[in-house]
Amino acid sequence: YSAICTAVAPEPVRTRLTHATTPSVGHQLVPHPPARRPIPAGQRPAGRGITTGCPNSGLTNLPLQGFDQNQIWCAIVMLAVELTAWMQILSLHDHAARRWEPKRLRLRLFTIPATLARTGRRLLLHLADKAPWANLAQDGVHRLVALAAPG
Repeated sequence: YSAICTAVAPEPVRTRLTHATTPSVGHQLVPHPPARRPIPAGQRPAGRGITTGCPNSGLTNLPLQGFDQNQIWCAIVMLAVELTAWMQILSLHDHAARRWEPKRLRLRLFTIPATLARTGRRLLLHLADKAPWANLAQDGVHRLVALAAPG
């Protein structure tokens, strides 16, 4: 589900306005249906779409009161989804974890106990040895470090 939200002001008042009679300008959300284009059979993604990682993300489930605040919150959520997707593509490309849903990633990889240690100019990540998915997380971190720009 996607929606383009626009702010709609009330109709203009044709009488003389004073401070006491000025109408308040509110926001009204107007959802527009997304444009649907047929996707050729060879280009359809396998499995479910990317929106399965964000269930219950409709306009009625936004956490904040103001429109601008919810707009910022949605941008932060989209950034987190993008970072997770790129992490899966770049660091887990040869493992089945590349196709894991966010819930499974959170339960298996994002809950591994770890500590950050700073020594000199280096930042070290220490993962718990007894965690069941620690080897996969460590391999993924090594791949991401290897992709970093030299210098």
